[in-house]
Amino acid sequence: LNQNFTPTQMVLLKTADNAERLAEMAGFTAPLKSMDGKATVYVCTNFSCAQPTTDPQTLAGQIEA
Repeated sequence: LNQNFTPTQMVLLKTADNAERLAEMAGFTAPLKSMDGKATVYVCTNFSCAQPTTDPQTLAGQIEA
């Protein structure tokens, strides 16, 4: 995520400790779940999200697209 300059990109980190508060501030995060207990990334653009991924290579492709 830090390798490219993307000034319009926003990263939200959802953890067990902050999930409720984050959902209050950004309601769309409430249904987002982790996959198989792994860190899971949802890349969303224009109110639509790509399939969630736990794979760094897939994430890189989604960000470049």
